[in-house]
Amino acid sequence: MPRIFAKIRIRPIRSLKHQPHLVALVVIMLIAFAGNITTLLPQKDIRFTIDQVVITKASDKHSLSFNYTLAPENRRNGKIIVVPLAKQPTKRQVALYQDASYHTVFTSPITHSNFVALASEYLKSHDVDDNAEIVDANGLKEKIARENADGTAEQSVIIMASGGIPDILYSDEHGWKMLDQWVINGGVLIWIGATPGEYALTPKTQEHTRYLGRSGTTTLGLSGYYFPYDLPPSTQRLVGNSPSLYGSAFNTMHRNIYRSPMAKLMENPTPRSSAHQDTQKQTDFYAMVLGRVSNPATPDYSRTSISMVKHNKGRYIIFSSELLDNAARTISLDIAKILKSEVIDITHPSNLNIIKLNNSQSTGDWSVNNLQLPNQTAAIAIIYVENQITNSHLIKHIIPVN
Repeated sequence: MPRIFAKIRIRPIRSLKHQPHLVALVVIMLIAFAGNITTLLPQKDIRFTIDQVVITKASDKHSLSFNYTLAPENRRNGKIIVVPLAKQPTKRQVALYQDASYHTVFTSPITHSNFVALASEYLKSHDVDDNAEIVDANGLKEKIARENADGTAEQSVIIMASGGIPDILYSDEHGWKMLDQWVINGGVLIWIGATPGEYALTPKTQEHTRYLGRSGTTTLGLSGYYFPYDLPPSTQRLVGNSPSLYGSAFNTMHRNIYRSPMAKLMENPTPRSSAHQDTQKQTDFYAMVLGRVSNPATPDYSRTSISMVKHNKGRYIIFSSELLDNAARTISLDIAKILKSEVIDITHPSNLNIIKLNNSQSTGDWSVNNLQLPNQTAAIAIIYVENQITNSHLIKHIIPVN
């Protein structure tokens, strides 16, 4: 798909009383869209409002114009992000895996518990899920099996910060087929830790986690595409120092790139074997850099700290591992931002639009005109983001494209 570069012009709104020829058009558009704008926003937060939405459709692309109100102090501290979506967004239920009877790659169970508590807190404060479920190994297996059977995987997110998957989901004959099928059916797996599928977590009655090696990961869709590369020891702990397009838009914080995918491969994933090419078509998914990108001297080691891989209907979202004990809060906040931003359903990684606000005007009423969007856009997320990295305020409006 060709890249779409949006030409954005922001200006103060002139009074309509001096433009009578526009009054009828505005009234029509307000009537047309009044019942179609869904605002996912706490009632108490009214700093960012939109109206007079106009969507012009064409065979090759759409254009979007809208007016918005934003207090001058918020213009100085924020930006507007427009995310074209390939489908109407889904309210997803979030489950966090935690099981004290199984080994974990965290240094201690307390660290894992702290992560789960922080993630639950940020998911609630970002209006993603007010009551995220905590599941143990048996609950995880039951959930995946049930949602594969009843077709509800598309409404579900699983967060695994364990570095491995409980061994009850693995078989030597079928590998991780149950979990992989859940993602294919539309589930979103957020992964933090070692290479996905490389370790099977074993109960504490046994001595160690079960190392499966790369051969054991072949039924996890992304592993054959994104983790055949090992960093040399001298570069294993490089810290990413350049934000990606998404990272600069939503201020993602996770910086570590140990055991992480190569950023330059994200948009054009290549299977590492002909067998993968036969069983999983390249056209079934794309990948997107969500975090920061390292810039070492050797271009081959340009890595990303957070990536999203589309796998049929579902997504893998991967946070690079190592140094996790010191990153529980930042990873938790990044997860909440990613789920809030609706990027899971973005039409294409290149379609993200960042609108930098003009701080020189004192008026609170502004407009965005003729923002170009791909013609497959089914809905639009318009999001105000505060520039402070640690601030939790993301205000979102969803506009269906009928």
